[in-house]
Amino acid sequence: MKKEVLIQIQSTQKDGAEQTQTEFFTEGFLYNRNGKYYIVYREIVREDEAGYLTTLRIDRDDRITLMRQGDTKYLIPLESGIRQTGQIWIDYRSFLLGTYARLVQCQINDQGGRIDIEYTVDLNMSVTMENEIHITVREKT
Repeated sequence: MKKEVLIQIQSTQKDGAEQTQTEFFTEGFLYNRNGKYYIVYREIVREDEAGYLTTLRIDRDDRITLMRQGDTKYLIPLESGIRQTGQIWIDYRSFLLGTYARLVQCQINDQGGRIDIEYTVDLNMSVTMENEIHITVREKT
């Protein structure tokens, strides 16, 4: 059964010497399907656009898949201590990008919980970006 939830997302993105921190709150849904938890929410960047539909699939306590639908689409699997390949689609073109998750901790149950992720993104085996994401999910009252 889908539950309405409140979601807080804090992220830090380091791109060379530049660092960007963001925090936002949104509403979404939490549900369990075939033993995996899913968190789904819409992210609006500008008021004049439809935004992005983001799905987080929690495969295990140390493995998550980030999926986004919208103008830019991506599918990024992250597992603690493992380098993997993700895919991003921009302007109808597909690009492969490497990811290395230093940390993936998912503590999610039917009432909500917390997800902490630290990972790097690389292109052509060169790290281009470091990301930290902290997500808190709680039932909407």
